[in-house]
Amino acid sequence: MTPDSPDESNNDIQCWAHRYLSRSYQLVRIPRVAGRPTKGPREPGWQKQRYSEADLHVFQLNDNLGLNLGSASNGLADVDLDTPSAVAAAAYFLPETSLIGGHGQPPSSHYFYQIVGPGSVI
Repeated sequence: MTPDSPDESNNDIQCWAHRYLSRSYQLVRIPRVAGRPTKGPREPGWQKQRYSEADLHVFQLNDNLGLNLGSASNGLADVDLDTPSAVAAAAYFLPETSLIGGHGQPPSSHYFYQIVGPGSVI
């Protein structure tokens, strides 16, 4: 699998980075520190960092990949479901979305929406 043809089953970080960039989502590199995963970005000024296809080489296999929400990603918003009951209720209360993800348990704890104008969601 190459970054030019990412597949949902592929865990390659550069394929996922390519996929998100193709949706106009801005990436946040979350590198490991001393070989251990970290929860958030460590680079100063990460909020203003903008990546392009030419920059994908900076994303390493063991990095975590975050998304810079809001205007950096054309209005991308994240509904973060912090409890098992919130995850269970999401199917009943949240609009459908093509991007659901998460980490650890539960794996479906983040519902992403593109806010394109007042009252509109895609």
